[in-house]
Amino acid sequence: MSSYQFPPIGSSADVPVCLYETNGRLIYGNEKELHEMEGNALLGVFPKIEDRLLNRLQQSLPRDNIRETFVDNQQSRFQQTLNSWATKGIDSLVDSVKNAMSGTIPYSDWLLSAGQIFNKAQIDIANVFAKSEESLYDSIMQTSSTLNWLTNWARCIAIHNSGHRIAVCQNNDCIRIFCCGSNRLPITLKHQYQQNVTDMAWKPFDRMVLAVACTHAVLIWKLDKQNWNIRPSVNCADVIEMSSLAPITQCFWDSLFDQALFVVSTSSSCLQVLDTSNGESELVGSWAGGRIRHVWISPNGGKIAVAYDGNIIRYEDSV
Repeated sequence: MSSYQFPPIGSSADVPVCLYETNGRLIYGNEKELHEMEGNALLGVFPKIEDRLLNRLQQSLPRDNIRETFVDNQQSRFQQTLNSWATKGIDSLVDSVKNAMSGTIPYSDWLLSAGQIFNKAQIDIANVFAKSEESLYDSIMQTSSTLNWLTNWARCIAIHNSGHRIAVCQNNDCIRIFCCGSNRLPITLKHQYQQNVTDMAWKPFDRMVLAVACTHAVLIWKLDKQNWNIRPSVNCADVIEMSSLAPITQCFWDSLFDQALFVVSTSSSCLQVLDTSNGESELVGSWAGGRIRHVWISPNGGKIAVAYDGNIIRYEDSV
């Protein structure tokens, strides 16, 4: 897997690129050295992943726009209003009612005024949430292992322990799964709750389960090995709402109990342990002290290192 612009460093004309990783260190070189390395026959089974390739995979027209083009023109005004309410929210409903009733019935001026008041209140609320989102972004960028997490073309990468599958999350929260040694198109994972992806983790001993950490939720994608579509249905994902722990910045599976998923949040000093078999969860760790910034787990899963605020690192047995 080539890593153009991951991460971009320096400002000279000959920008260094990442060649490979060894023992936790990124080895850099120039683009010529990268192409020479790619010519090695041993690397022939690995996909070449670039931001240009991911951009070409983007759909030119969202499904919602396609549906509206062919469906809305066949609906009555009342049906269009109900459809706008169901798909776009209460603000779209108010606009539809205003447009339909303006100047045609008594009290239309009152409806217009009420709609303007509602829109102003909505803008004020949206501004409050925007400031809250900015705070979440700042918290994520301070702890993310990805340089410039908000704008980098690759937000996070997860490589299956078998080495046969690579999951790459773009900065639009679209996840592409590449299969090594195959020319097939990458699989695309997209979900309405898959927003602001911060981390991904393949489930051990299972080739088809991927955990995705987002700021307000955790998604467990369970893909069907017998029917592996390029665009799996959203029904393949279990959504675990975790807004109380936002922002969620990391997730990793327990190496012993394969149903346990550990979730890390910068707003907590404890780890959240999810039992993915029944949806139950439990907080473990210290209630006192600084908030968790990052967690590292040993290759055998027996030890973990937890970094807290205040430059404190605790090294202890796996919980």
